[in-house]
Amino acid sequence: MTRLGVILAFACAAFAFAAPGQAALNVGVADDLPVGQPDGGAASVALMNDVGLKEVRLSVLWDSAQPTTIVNQAQIGAVLQVATLRGVNVVFSVAPLKARSITAPGANAQFVAFLDQVARTFPTVKSIIVGNEPNQPRFWQPQFDSRGRNVSGGAYEALLASSYDALKAVDPSISVIGIGLSPRGNDNPKASGNVSTSPVKFLQAVGAAYRASGRKKPLMDQFAYHLYPRKDTDRRLSVAERGRDTSIASSRRSGMRSAGPARRRSSKACG
Repeated sequence: MTRLGVILAFACAAFAFAAPGQAALNVGVADDLPVGQPDGGAASVALMNDVGLKEVRLSVLWDSAQPTTIVNQAQIGAVLQVATLRGVNVVFSVAPLKARSITAPGANAQFVAFLDQVARTFPTVKSIIVGNEPNQPRFWQPQFDSRGRNVSGGAYEALLASSYDALKAVDPSISVIGIGLSPRGNDNPKASGNVSTSPVKFLQAVGAAYRASGRKKPLMDQFAYHLYPRKDTDRRLSVAERGRDTSIASSRRSGMRSAGPARRRSSKACG
């Protein structure tokens, strides 16, 4: 991690939003570089301290070919020790390594068992993101069925519900962070590339699946939204403009309010 990279990540976090009256915003970086470093990530974490970053998000990938293996387990543990000493909170993003592996028969149960394993292996980590951008084919397939109907939203809702229950059974204080939503999608099952689902349509599908399930418990404690601008020269939206942004505001009408509303919204990545 370069000093410039960290400073840019710090500036990028200004896009994050929080509801009025909530606790002060924690600013951090999504970076796996500390994992596997000879110093256990000490130099990277020290640099985070230098610029005032309070969190680091680490990826923990589930490989269906070895579903009970936590890759880089010892190295992740080393980073946790350093981060704890330096006052940096670690957030895990647990997601499938391959986009189609998560929708294979039996994969849901295996992934949830892996989450349970991760939570028990690293009990000091109290914030866990379930999945990553499931509205994008890079991370979740299929997005649509043969008739062009969205299937990723309902499938992800079932996974998130099971994941929430499993993590809370390990430790009720774990903050389960849902979705990690990509800000874009084309809603075109016949697209020549990047067959994806828009944020609003994906949230609508998750909400519909939640209502149909009859579930009463929440799906998540926090809702994560990836605030990537289209270009790095895009200006920051005003509060009024964010209120008119259909990719955010329309989600309030998409059915997510019925999906066990999250207590907090958070940005877990931005570009």
